[in-house]
Amino acid sequence: MTTDLRQQQFRRRVADYHSVVIPRVARVFLAVELVLGAGYFVLPPSLPRALAYCGLGLGTAVALAAGARRWRPSRPLAWYVMAVGQLSFVVGDAILYTYEWVLHLEAPFPSVADAFYLAFYPLLAAGLLLLVRGRAPGRDWASLIDATIITTGVGFDPLAARELVTDGHFGLAGMRERVEMVGGRLVVDSVPGEGTTVDVRMTSQPAPV
Repeated sequence: MTTDLRQQQFRRRVADYHSVVIPRVARVFLAVELVLGAGYFVLPPSLPRALAYCGLGLGTAVALAAGARRWRPSRPLAWYVMAVGQLSFVVGDAILYTYEWVLHLEAPFPSVADAFYLAFYPLLAAGLLLLVRGRAPGRDWASLIDATIITTGVGFDPLAARELVTDGHFGLAGMRERVEMVGGRLVVDSVPGEGTTVDVRMTSQPAPV
């Protein structure tokens, strides 16, 4: 058997793997996540319910990492960092559930679980920031503000954020511009320390573009 023939057979096996095995695994994964999600809402507060919840969170981390490895995005590190952040949150849940349902003890405060919970937010912010920098290298302050809002949820000063928006960036100003292009209106209501509400109102007939 020649080398070229062996290489062709190898490529054929790889193609068969990607076209048959991976979709099958994805369907099984989706089915398992759906079962776990249904179990969480159906089961009473118990250890099986806690396991279902942790399984859902773990599945999210696995999906992020597996997706980055399978599809090879331009910034894979961002997705791996967010996967680690999600895994950190799951570990925090597992520790608290261990206290509650295995040891039958009240978890101390603060506890080791809190460290894993807190680690989730900077890891998520770092992943989002890597995606932002991949799209617009440099100091894209507008998009950085958007990522910070998502990860903290504590609100911000809309007037101060508006001053940081510069030409060529897409942050909140870009969101507003795109909504207005189709005849809508975007209203951002945010109070530092309380939270943020984004309201998008659309008309029945889009405005001409």
